[in-house]
Amino acid sequence: MGAVASMIQKLAPLGVYALQQNSAVYKELCAYAAALDTLEATLLQAQQECFICTAQSYGLSHREINIGPVREELTLEKRREMLLSRAALKQDDFNISGVEQMLNALGLEFALFELPHQQTLHIDCKGSYTQAQRKWISSQAIAQLPAHLDVLLDFRNLQWSTIDAKNLTFASMDAKAMTWKQIESYGV
Repeated sequence: MGAVASMIQKLAPLGVYALQQNSAVYKELCAYAAALDTLEATLLQAQQECFICTAQSYGLSHREINIGPVREELTLEKRREMLLSRAALKQDDFNISGVEQMLNALGLEFALFELPHQQTLHIDCKGSYTQAQRKWISSQAIAQLPAHLDVLLDFRNLQWSTIDAKNLTFASMDAKAMTWKQIESYGV
């Protein structure tokens, strides 16, 4: 129900006002309604943006700014998931599932390998990231991961699975005398 209809519904029982569409009172109510409808839309949008689960724009952006860059390249669902995961981190989350949760909160696609004898976490970062994104992800991960472990963030996208997917044998690739960089982009 719009503001005009709501005001007419509340004023009609009084019987004091002429509420026909051509009356001065009706026109005055329409003027009030124009401002009230705009205000209602603004308040509804603010209410929506207050909660991560319903935010569509500035509600997500303002929260992202508090923890790093705005991630507009991601879907709304992924941005919400990252923010909720980041907010859910607790002091006792420094086990493997907590580390995975923290990396997910950074929006990182990854495979995590523990190297206990070397006291190292090897994080194989999947996907392509700009240099600025790599720098931000690295700084955030180092700041949040356990300080007693070495952390290796590997942003290279040359993987055995990538090479295997090209259905080439070692001999056929070796015969081409390519560099690793050439192999990585071969057939793309």
